[in-house]
Amino acid sequence: MTRFRVSQRTAALSMLALLLAAGCATPPYEGKYSFSEGWRRGTVLEVVNGARLKDPKSLDCGRNKTAAQIQATEYVVVSYRWSSDRARWTVPQPAGMQFRAGDRVYVNLAACESAVAPQAIPPGQAAQGRIFR
Repeated sequence: MTRFRVSQRTAALSMLALLLAAGCATPPYEGKYSFSEGWRRGTVLEVVNGARLKDPKSLDCGRNKTAAQIQATEYVVVSYRWSSDRARWTVPQPAGMQFRAGDRVYVNLAACESAVAPQAIPPGQAAQGRIFR
């Protein structure tokens, strides 16, 4: 019978590689909003009508819209974490959904249609007034 002898260093490096590989595979938020598909956790800063946007040409999801279409659309401005900083993403408010400042959401940076969805709030967390990032 042949026995393998693995040095402690080889075992430690193998375990480190395994942990790093597992850490890169981010599970989807709530089982359906995948980070690799562009979804990020964020917080609504404001909901604004397109007519009141300060710079409509800077819209993340308005580049192919006419001025009239932009003015007729409600937009959700979301703050999300980008590396160690905070960034903003402005997307059209999906039909049938209402958001307000402070709402915890998921925002999709890779899509403009249905690009914002509410986060499920864990029981007891809403009462604490915490905003998750």
